[in-house]
Amino acid sequence: GPNVNPLGGPNVNPLGGPNVNPLGGPNVNPLGGPNVNPLGGAGGVTSGAPFLSADAQVVVYSQAGFFEPNGVQILQSLDRVPLQAAFPWLLPVGRAYRVTLDPMVTGSRYLAATYLQRDVPEGYEETLKVYFLPDGDGLGPDPAGWQPLPTRQYVENLLVAPLQEENGTYAVMSTVAMPPLTGGWNLFAYLFPQPRSVTETLASLAGQYTQVCRVAKTDTLVAQPPLLPDSSSDELDNLLAAGPLDCEVTAFEFGEVYWVWLAVPGPVVPYVAPPR
Repeated sequence: GPNVNPLGGPNVNPLGGPNVNPLGGPNVNPLGGPNVNPLGGAGGVTSGAPFLSADAQVVVYSQAGFFEPNGVQILQSLDRVPLQAAFPWLLPVGRAYRVTLDPMVTGSRYLAATYLQRDVPEGYEETLKVYFLPDGDGLGPDPAGWQPLPTRQYVENLLVAPLQEENGTYAVMSTVAMPPLTGGWNLFAYLFPQPRSVTETLASLAGQYTQVCRVAKTDTLVAQPPLLPDSSSDELDNLLAAGPLDCEVTAFEFGEVYWVWLAVPGPVVPYVAPPR
């Protein structure tokens, strides 16, 4: 009869009459209806579903459940990493993402970020972490800047870190933690293949070191190294035992050992960006 639903769509002879919507034809509404936001769109998915960035590289979800409200209002990918020039020891891997939250939604949430293997500095994948920059940071007199978050790393090019309770920007970045330094003279081994300036290499110690020395390539002592106020001449004698020192070093070279004078008590960990 005419009131029976046909099977097969418009190209199949319907069973039951022409006045019923066919199953399988091109005019069928997609699953979920026309008012449902598709997963991955520019606006992402709001409450009741994980929030996915437009490029599908970052997703935010609630600890209470993958489809529980997450309180994310905006998840925006950025063309550049904010304050990158102020943190040269951090090497970005991929884009940065700004997250705006609904203050009425609280609870533990996580940010999961995937990365492309081509963006990872070769040999330094284990150094990847998720970093967070609060909104407005970098403008005050004592900014905290980019801070590493506790990050779990998975073999599927996936990093997971806790979402912070304030608006801000997230980015996957790499840095190499060097052995900690203490006040006075410290041995510093440079292990990267390309030479780098002292200023770039020790950027994370800016204002905390005063001099860098190495064994001189000539027999002339170029500069007399300083001593801590409470140290004795034995410290200088031990330093000079390796030979005449050049204390006008401007760049680090691969495989060379240097002495770095730290002007604060320490310990302080120097961070260096891996080779690009």
